[in-house]
Amino acid sequence: MAEILRPDLCVVGAGPGGFTAAATAALFGAPVVLVANQAIDGPWRSAGAAASAALSYAGAHVRAARDSAFLGMGTSTARINHPRVHAHVQRVVAASVAEESPYRLAALGVRVLQDEARFIDRRSLLVGETTVTPRRFLIATGSEPVIPDIPGLADIDVLTDDSILDTTHHPERLVIIGAGRTGVTLAQAQRRLGAEVTLIDRGPALRREDAEIAAFALAALRQEGITIHERATIKRVEATRDAKRVDVETEADGSIVVEASHICVAVGRKPTFGGLDLQAAGVATGGAGIALGRGSATSNRRIYALGLASGEGADSHFAAHLAKDEARRIVRGMLFRAAPAAPVVPRLTMTDPEIATVGLSEAEARARHGDVRILRAPFAQNERAEADRAVAGEIKVVLTRRGRILGCAIAGAAAGELIIPWTLAIAEGLTIAQVSRLEMPTLTYSAVSRDAALSFYAPQTRSRWVRGMARFLRLFG
Repeated sequence: MAEILRPDLCVVGAGPGGFTAAATAALFGAPVVLVANQAIDGPWRSAGAAASAALSYAGAHVRAARDSAFLGMGTSTARINHPRVHAHVQRVVAASVAEESPYRLAALGVRVLQDEARFIDRRSLLVGETTVTPRRFLIATGSEPVIPDIPGLADIDVLTDDSILDTTHHPERLVIIGAGRTGVTLAQAQRRLGAEVTLIDRGPALRREDAEIAAFALAALRQEGITIHERATIKRVEATRDAKRVDVETEADGSIVVEASHICVAVGRKPTFGGLDLQAAGVATGGAGIALGRGSATSNRRIYALGLASGEGADSHFAAHLAKDEARRIVRGMLFRAAPAAPVVPRLTMTDPEIATVGLSEAEARARHGDVRILRAPFAQNERAEADRAVAGEIKVVLTRRGRILGCAIAGAAAGELIIPWTLAIAEGLTIAQVSRLEMPTLTYSAVSRDAALSFYAPQTRSRWVRGMARFLRLFG
C-alpha cells in the first residue's frame, strides 16, 4: 500500500556517516527516515577501515615475534595460523558494524526503509511504494573500488581492497596495483603475514603525503622485502596455467614481468548511487560524484551530501570514519540553520611507522603564504623510541615566520596519537610559542613534539644581540 512520509530529514544511504547522521538528528528530536540498500551503500560501509586495522594489528604481532630473536627467544620462524587471522578480522568487523544496526536506529525513533530508491522530483524520493518528502535530504551513500582499464584485467579474477580483507585464502605472491594509503597498508600487512608482495603505481608511492615523511614508511616497506615499482605502466595482465602474469614498463628497469598468485586492485574508490536518478532531483554532478557547494549543499537547496558522495577523500577506507564526524556537523547545521564550520581533519596512514598529517603541507604552505619556516625533530633522539627500537621517523611542522602553525606531518611510532595536539593547535590558531610551553611526560613519544616546538628558538641562541645581552646580565651575577 502506498504511503507518504514527511520527516524533517531523510538520510539516503547507510554508507559511511549515514547511520551517524540519522542517529544524530534523532537525538535532537527530529523525525528521521533512513533509506538503505546494497545498491547505494556499497559493499563494506565503514567496516573496511576496521578490517584493515585488524589485519595490520595481526601483521604487527607477527613482526614483533620474529624480531624478538634479538632477545634470544628463537621465534624468528613463527608459523602463522591464517584462519585465526581471518577470524580476528571478522570479530573486529562485527564489533564495528554492531553500532550501525537498524534495530538501534529504530529504538531511537528512526524509520528505516530498505528497498530500491530513486528521486522522482526535486522534493520527493520513491522508496519501493513509499514516497518520502522531507524538509531536507542528506545523501550518505557508500563507495566501491575503482577497477582500472588495463588490458586483460577484466578477463581474470582479481581481489579489491574490499575483498582481500574478507578472503580466507592467504596469497603467496601478491601484486597490488596502487601504492596510495590503502595499497601500502595492505602491502605491509600481507608481507608480514608471509606473502611475497609487489606494489605497482603509475605515479610516486604515497603521492598524497609529504615526500620527506612518506620516505620513512617506504624505506620500511622495502626493508621488509616489498618490491615497489613507482612511475610504472602496466601494459597487460593475463592468466597462465600456474600464475597471473603482469607486464610492466618501469622507469628504472624498463620492461619486466611480475608473476603472482593473486592480484589486488587498490587504486581508489568511487561513490555508489544505485539508480537514485540525481538528475530528476536537480542535483548537479561533476568529476567523480556530486558537485558540492558551501556547507556541503548541492545544487538543490533541499539536498545536502557528504564529501564522500562527491568522490572527495574516497581513496581510503579510513575516509569512512571521517565521514561520521562530517555527518554530525552537517546535521547540526541543517537542524539549526547554521553553516557547518570547516573542520581541521587529521589523516592517518596505518603503515609501520605510521604517517599522520594535518593542515597544510610544506608545498601548500609555500604556495599560499610564501616564506614559511620548517621545524623538524627526529625520533632517533627520543629515549622512548630508542628503548622500543622505533627510531625511524620525524615530526615536521610548517609555520609562518611569526610562529603561527599551518601544518604538521609525522612519520613514526604512535603518529596517529601525536598528531592530536597539533590538530588542536591549528584549529585554535595557536602559535608555536604556546605549544612549546606544554609540558610532556618523560620517556614518551610526545617529547618529540616538544623538541620540534623548542627548535623554533634555536636561531635566537645564535643571535649576536642575544649572546651580548646574556654576557651583560652575567656581570650582575
